[in-house]
Amino acid sequence: MHSLALLKHLRDSGSLNAIDATTRGIFMTQYHDRLSRAEYITLEYPPEAVRPTHPERSYSRLFGRGEDIDDDVEAMKDILQVDELDETQIKALKNAMKLHEQYAALPAHMRTKLDDKMLANRFTLDDQLATMRRAIPPSAVVFFDFESSPFGEHTPYGVCYGDYNQDTVHTIRGEDCAEALMDELLEVYGCDCPDDVDWGEFNPPVIKLMAHNATYDYSFLFKHLRRVKFLEKGTSLICGTALVSNEYMRTTESPNAQLVRWMIEDACEMVERDNNIRPQWRRCLQHLRKTSTFVTVDNLHIISHGAKNVVAFLRENAPFNELEPEMIAKRTYRALTIALQDTYKMISMPLSQFGKSFNLPQGKEVMPHALMTKEFVAGGGVATLDEIRKAVCEMYLSENDLVDKLTRLVADHGGVEAVRKLGCRVHATVVDGDSELWLKIDFKYAPDDLGLCLDELHAKKAHLAAYRLIIEHCGNDNALRSLVYEDLLDHVILKAREYDCEVSPGRYDMIEYSMHYCTIDVQVLKDGWRVFHDLLFDKFALSTFHFPTLAGLADRYFIDEGCFEGVCEVSGVVQSFIAQCSVGGRVMCAHNKRSHVKGKIADFDGVSLYPSSMDRLGRQYGGYLTGHPKVWDASVDLGAVDGYFLKIRVTKVGRAFAFPIVRIKTDEGGCDWTNDLEGRDIFVDRFTLEDLVSHSKVEYTILQGYYYDSGRNNKIASVIRTMFNERLRIKKEDKTNPLQLIIKLMMNSGYGKCDTDSMHMDYADVNRLADEFQSRYGRTLIGKQLGQFHVDFEFDGSVGEIHSEEAVFIGKKTYIDVLRDEAGNKAYHIRCKGIPSKCVDHAVITKRPHQTAPAIRVFTILDSAEYLLDLLPRGLRAMGKQLKFELKNDGRLEDLMYVAKRCRELVFEEQRAPLSSPLAFCASPTHLH
Repeated sequence: MHSLALLKHLRDSGSLNAIDATTRGIFMTQYHDRLSRAEYITLEYPPEAVRPTHPERSYSRLFGRGEDIDDDVEAMKDILQVDELDETQIKALKNAMKLHEQYAALPAHMRTKLDDKMLANRFTLDDQLATMRRAIPPSAVVFFDFESSPFGEHTPYGVCYGDYNQDTVHTIRGEDCAEALMDELLEVYGCDCPDDVDWGEFNPPVIKLMAHNATYDYSFLFKHLRRVKFLEKGTSLICGTALVSNEYMRTTESPNAQLVRWMIEDACEMVERDNNIRPQWRRCLQHLRKTSTFVTVDNLHIISHGAKNVVAFLRENAPFNELEPEMIAKRTYRALTIALQDTYKMISMPLSQFGKSFNLPQGKEVMPHALMTKEFVAGGGVATLDEIRKAVCEMYLSENDLVDKLTRLVADHGGVEAVRKLGCRVHATVVDGDSELWLKIDFKYAPDDLGLCLDELHAKKAHLAAYRLIIEHCGNDNALRSLVYEDLLDHVILKAREYDCEVSPGRYDMIEYSMHYCTIDVQVLKDGWRVFHDLLFDKFALSTFHFPTLAGLADRYFIDEGCFEGVCEVSGVVQSFIAQCSVGGRVMCAHNKRSHVKGKIADFDGVSLYPSSMDRLGRQYGGYLTGHPKVWDASVDLGAVDGYFLKIRVTKVGRAFAFPIVRIKTDEGGCDWTNDLEGRDIFVDRFTLEDLVSHSKVEYTILQGYYYDSGRNNKIASVIRTMFNERLRIKKEDKTNPLQLIIKLMMNSGYGKCDTDSMHMDYADVNRLADEFQSRYGRTLIGKQLGQFHVDFEFDGSVGEIHSEEAVFIGKKTYIDVLRDEAGNKAYHIRCKGIPSKCVDHAVITKRPHQTAPAIRVFTILDSAEYLLDLLPRGLRAMGKQLKFELKNDGRLEDLMYVAKRCRELVFEEQRAPLSSPLAFCASPTHLH
């Protein structure tokens, strides 16, 4: 029968059933993410879909520490109250004894820390085995970093790597540096497959290979790896494993060479004790090395030349029966397994912040990457002083230290004169009286009418701390470049000479310079990781080497501390259904509409959002649900259970909100927060349903769901509060202690998004909200403890409390605040974090794909937020991405804000017609996220 005919027959006969999330085994296929999660034929699940996070902990002994397994067996019988142990338990005890041999090699303070933890939390045998395995460090850890040409298809020209337990950082130069790195690691850390082991059964040694923002660095290694397995999130690599291997021909020694080696290494002590042999021994060795005939026990006269004592000695002692009969070549397989890990997933900060965060001696480094084109590298990488100056100018045009340098020059009269002598046209403006001063210097494109001299700035007597220098365009003015960039240029040249990179007067090997720069990065990464690991282990008895992410490490800490005792992990249909009731964080404007608000506005921010959520979950709601989920039916009294997850059909909505309580999943996968719920099926948990009934006055019908009635575990509240208080104590004693940062990162990584963070609201409503909160919940709302809120605007140099006097709200995480403090100082808070890149992609591809016109840099003040809206019709582009497009005046402000987010600056096309209002954006002091 034809296959299509068979399918038709099966369909018509009713033998085919629709596949949905309840189909057994569907989550083990590649199609699980294509299923509709809105319909569930049944909620019944197999036993393996729900299992305890860990067995009940009741052990009071550490296992595998003695020499006799019988002691452990008898102790375990007493703990379990059984007469005999099964084979699995006996095997686990033997594994514990074997593992403890490696565990005993750890430093004493680490073992003490781990032992105390296992006893305090009454770890089971399996828990103890897992804890010991996670504490044993990898056989080797290698940190590495590539240097590449960042233009077009990125091509590496060098790599640096260093062993965690060694001080040396090694460098490899050349186009084949990635392959050379793998070869060196294979040679140093790899192992030959034994002759009696099949290659397919060979387990090579494993090392850790670590890099910061590793996706980029690993991209150069992929083609040199085999059996690659990666864990990714989007396009970002988290961790993975791969095999590095090589096959080569190994030549064995000839019988004569083997005999020579035995005579030198093994027989020398015996010969030294025998005066009858020693005088003739060296001569026999010389003859043996020269002869081309294989020497055996029967033809020793070839080398003895009458030395009968030597012949007798060799016949009695030499291992002729172990010598290979002839010289042969053997095919040998050498392999190494590398475990890849991205250190950024554990320490989520730029490498440049490691020095400050971990108290490391990290100096400033200036690397002119603009030099490193493919042609420059291929030509040897030697640059003149002028080429370096130009590259530094291009790379650091908008760096804050350059702005600060010019600001300091203007701050003293001599600096003003120096700037004036350069012939630059200057425009100075004082905004809002003497409280804030803005200086704009246009080096090439300034209109002729901008001619105010800098002396006028001092006549205004503005507060120097309140103004920021704004560089519009540097042009090709060599004198100006010398003024602005001389300190950076001096730094590069000084370091180049220190690194012995000056190949001739005025000419420098910049590839060698960049390799020193790369070496410093690898060393900083090693040192920062060491501080992070040691502090975290001393505090929490967890090793960073065995967790790919900080969230995973934090989760393990909470498990170890008993926060999930009795809590079950779910999978399959149970996980799929409950996940529909879980909603991530949302950011929105009231009614999902843009608004322009004037008045006194507060940024009401939650204190330590995630830790507060965990504390509230444990103290107010009893903690995590324990036991197995049960399928709901009409006989269940939901008011008497601990928690539930339901699919309901809303029949009536009594009240609408500016910020709706629930969201509807769109066909595109987005979230539509709406009050339009009547007639719709939605997924809710207990607290969402209670809010809908209490506030939105909904009426509904339950369709299906799960409920829990086995109680809750509230240990999370005490654990997170202990961490929070410990961080406050450490921070109070020493703000520079990196441990307080580590605890903060752990707390923020240990829980999902489930509570309210900051909100913009009328300042006058803050106290009214606090009073209502106190009345309803009996708790103080305003403060700096867990679960409390406080007004959280800030900017450098502010005095007293800060509020927003004007704000433009565009959409998700996209808004502008005009800030004012008690002294009248003014600043701007600009946030544009939530704009998707597809906005720019669409505009570039469809609007101006052929546009190549040049652009100039423009930085000016944002005197009124409305100016930003005036700029929408103007063309702009993002310098970093070289994207250019035209915005129509149709309200698509997202495009503009995205450019600001990615590039930290706006670049507008040159305008022929004069502007009716100043170009506006990038004000300072500002927080531009």
